[in-house]
Amino acid sequence: MTPECELSYGFLPCSNLLWGSLFLMGVYGYFLLQGANYISDGSEMLLHILDPGLIGGLVLPILGALPDAIMIVVAGLGCPKEQAAEQVQVGVGTLVGSTVMLLCIAWGASVGVGRCDLHPVSRNAIDRRLSKRNLSPRRLLTETGVTVDKTTLVGSWIMSATTGLYLVVQIPAWLGYTHSPHAALTGAVACLVSLALYCAYQVVVPELQRRKAAQAHKRFLRFSVITHLHSLRTRSTVSSMGGGGGGGILGLDGKVSREKCDRIFRSLDDDHSGTVDHKELEAFVRGLVVSYSGDDTQEEDNSITLLSHILTEFDSNGDGEIDRDEFFHGVSRWCEENRKTKRPSMMIREDDLEAALLEEEEEDDNEDDNEEEEEEEEEEEEHDAVADWPKPKIITVAVLKLLFGTALCAVFADPMVGAVSGMSVATNIPRFFISFVVTPFASNASELVSSLQLAAKKKKANMSLTFAQVYGAVTMNNTMCLGLFLIVVYVQDLEWTYTSEVITTIVTTLILGAVTRQRTTFKTYWGAAMLAVYPMAVVGIGIMKHTTTTTTML
Repeated sequence: MTPECELSYGFLPCSNLLWGSLFLMGVYGYFLLQGANYISDGSEMLLHILDPGLIGGLVLPILGALPDAIMIVVAGLGCPKEQAAEQVQVGVGTLVGSTVMLLCIAWGASVGVGRCDLHPVSRNAIDRRLSKRNLSPRRLLTETGVTVDKTTLVGSWIMSATTGLYLVVQIPAWLGYTHSPHAALTGAVACLVSLALYCAYQVVVPELQRRKAAQAHKRFLRFSVITHLHSLRTRSTVSSMGGGGGGGILGLDGKVSREKCDRIFRSLDDDHSGTVDHKELEAFVRGLVVSYSGDDTQEEDNSITLLSHILTEFDSNGDGEIDRDEFFHGVSRWCEENRKTKRPSMMIREDDLEAALLEEEEEDDNEDDNEEEEEEEEEEEEHDAVADWPKPKIITVAVLKLLFGTALCAVFADPMVGAVSGMSVATNIPRFFISFVVTPFASNASELVSSLQLAAKKKKANMSLTFAQVYGAVTMNNTMCLGLFLIVVYVQDLEWTYTSEVITTIVTTLILGAVTRQRTTFKTYWGAAMLAVYPMAVVGIGIMKHTTTTTTML
């Protein structure tokens, strides 16, 4: 006789029959998917105003871990000791299974879904470009991939470091002290302190990173100005800049030529007033930004930034205009600074020209895909319209989407787990397989689906958010969730007998950490490799648990 199931929240249906469980898994899975969609949309909206590392590393992981964390406390502390031991056993299996699933399935599948063509020179992924030519499996794995921001490197290091928190309680267990309340309490405190430090880091550091990025952006624009001024000797614009003399800004001695600077200055001084005012400088800057950047979405911001930067750097007396001497000294100083940073400011780089030619060849190869690319561009323009919204509106709509999506996932995660457990009863699947393999896909559906949806955008910013979300979710598992489990272990005076789970978590995390801590571009074969790690982790922990059980029985 099939045992009765327990209704979720006292009214949501459940079933211990195979077909009933499958039906409920489909229904509850649909609501989890909708919740993931709202979370994905809300987080992508926040990309317009917040750093990807802050959203993916803190906001999304907390929202994803909060429902599980609440269930850990309620289930573990609201029952007798014997039942609490069973709850912790299932919970730890789910926690470790979630970590392994995120590291292998979410990360590996995101690389496959988000892969783009790799630039022939820089070897970085080209946003939203995936050639439709028939590639052999080898070329598919080696000539496509994803690129993320450097900030994700820090997230990978932090994720790897937090695995050490397991050792606070695991080392005493290895020494024979499986029942050690002091170790459990110490581990819980260490986890919660680490969580607080991680949250503080994610809040404080992005502002520092933005400042560094702004400085780097100014250096790039400064480099663009000097390169443009010097390259005038090779362009037809020489005649329009005063003519003669070979153009450029360098003399025969390799230093900035006063005569050539004066010639360029006269070409900028349209009203022959002896100074270059804001309007005259703006015309020069806009022409430079359009010709150099080629990115319509950034031209306005670049123009404003560069105009302000030139006035700040060149206008030494602060009168809002640049005279002949100020122009010469400003150009000379920028050239010297570029020379010290070893930037090739005095020539057009050959690798840039080669890259441009190769990109043109690739564009010719992809002519058949123009229609599809145009559709993608229309979708992108529709999405970019959000950037024109007032900041308060973006925050309000994004937060509402995130909260509603999180609420859907929180409400239907438990019924989904119940449906999966019902399938276990109907098919006699072992509890370990359910807690380690099946339940994580249900309880972490929002992280998994939103990661894949973001990766499918095939953009560097979205991939950075995807990776930050994975690293952040694992960090939350290693701090918040582990800390709460250890609180339950301490309060209920339980033993810590989860060596196989700890080993699996540490090894899998360190494997991905070794791959992600040193690089920002990942060829597609890295995704395939991490997907392959998942079945090995399942088999490995199964063997370790079987060996442990056999040894205990003997």
